[in-house]
Amino acid sequence: MLDIALQSIPNQSFSINADGYTYDVTIKDAGTYMIADVSIDGIVVISGVRCMPYRFLIPYPYLAKGNFIFFTDNEEYPRWENFNTSQRLSYLSPDEMKNYAY
Repeated sequence: MLDIALQSIPNQSFSINADGYTYDVTIKDAGTYMIADVSIDGIVVISGVRCMPYRFLIPYPYLAKGNFIFFTDNEEYPRWENFNTSQRLSYLSPDEMKNYAY
């Protein structure tokens, strides 16, 4: 599991290399919730997906090489104001994903 250092700002993008793939992730404030876009090796796999606590960011197993998950206190919905305090985003390898249900 790889913890991602998010900034406490409403809109942000980052890239990571993990398990042989390059992931480009954008997280945006959509008012009452956060949304995300994810590309793997330059191919968009999700766009505008709502960020949920303890749920995979890429909601379809056949699209995920690895995946991302928000861990939050009290199962709160992810909000940029709480990034890196009571909420964190982590990358899970395919083997680690087996410990979490879709």
